[in-house]
This record gives sequence, C-alpha cells and structure tokens, in this order.
Amino acid sequence: FTSVGAQLGSSGQISILDSTASSRTTWRALAAAIGDKSFGTLQATNGALADVELYVNVGAELSGVGRVSVAGVDAQQQSASLITTELRVGLKGQGTISVLNGGHVEAEDVGIGTEQAGLGTVLVDGVHSASAIPSTVSIANNLVIGASGGFGSANFQGLTGRGTLEIKNGGIVEVGNGYIFSSQAGRRNEVIVGGANSDLIVTNLLILGYTGNLGEAVLTLMGGYV
Repeated sequence: FTSVGAQLGSSGQISILDSTASSRTTWRALAAAIGDKSFGTLQATNGALADVELYVNVGAELSGVGRVSVAGVDAQQQSASLITTELRVGLKGQGTISVLNGGHVEAEDVGIGTEQAGLGTVLVDGVHSASAIPSTVSIANNLVIGASGGFGSANFQGLTGRGTLEIKNGGIVEVGNGYIFSSQAGRRNEVIVGGANSDLIVTNLLILGYTGNLGEAVLTLMGGYV
C-alpha cells in the first residue's frame, strides 16, 4: 500500500515521467491513496504507466487533498496511463483527476464524490496535437457520482458527496453503466460533455436521480455527444 500525503501537515508526490524508445517508465503498486490525510500528487506523463492492482483513492480521508494528472503520448504513441480496479475521486476528502493531451485512465469501477464530505472532479480534456490520440477514460462496469457504498450495491439515498465529470475538446469517456445521484438538497452532481467530438459512451444504463433524492443530478450537453 502506498500513501502519498500520509500524515497531517505533510505533502508528497509521485512523478512517473516520459517513456523512451527502449522502455516504458512504469510504477506499480498494490493499492494507493493520493492525498491520504494531507496533500498528495501523482503525475504520469508522455507514455508513462501507473499500474495499481486493487484501488486508487484520491482525496482519501477528510483532511486529504489529492491531485492526479495523466497527460501526453510518447514517440511510440503510447498514452500516459493510470490503470487500476477501483478508482475513487473525492472519497472523504478533495480529489481531482485531469486526463489531458492524449492521456488514458482505465478502471473497472469509478466513484466521484462518494462519502458525505467528499468532493471529486474528473476532467477529460483534449487530443494529443501530434498523434491525434484523444484523452480517454475507460470504465468496464460502473461510474457512480454522488453515491456511497460498494459499486455493486450503492447507497443511493445516503448522505453523499459532490462530484463532477467534465469531458471536453474531443475527450472520450466510455462506461458500462452510469449513475448520477444527489441525495441532499442544494447539492448538484453533474456530467458535462462539451466541444466538438467530445463523447460519453454508455453501453448499458444511464440513470440520473433516484427516489428520495433532494439535490440535482444533471447531464449537460454543450456540443458533445452521449
């Protein structure tokens, strides 16, 4: 288990930098908390790979602030990538993931803004200028925004966090099922798809809102596709 920003008042950073023609820069871990109890960052650039077997929590505890950046393509046209099984952004703290300039994130399940105090933001932005490879997120099973509990049995009516997914400038997100909920009055959880060739691809179900939800669960299209 890797904890970045493990103690209150601390800060930590993992940088996985540019792959070369002969080898791909790779970091492997069993599980990771980025911004565990304090400030933590993870960046993978220009073809580098972060491969985390079980889960990645970004903004794990109430005091945690986590930032992840996955950006760029190497000379072999490999995208900088973060690959894991479960990804939670804004678990109990504040978490942000930026997938830029041809970067790629892949997970079986993704939660954004899950527990009550969690604040999660995921940005999928742009296309690599030289290779025209888009920034992408691939979610095999479930994308859950603003719902706590396990991915197989989300607690749709519990006190949950705030989450936003923004896809723009040609970014692409593909999910099996998408669930956007907002249990608390005055709280807005949202997916925004904007700009030419930006795309949210849902292969099975897309559900907005749930019985008893008092907040706003919103899908906004500004020139993109669903």
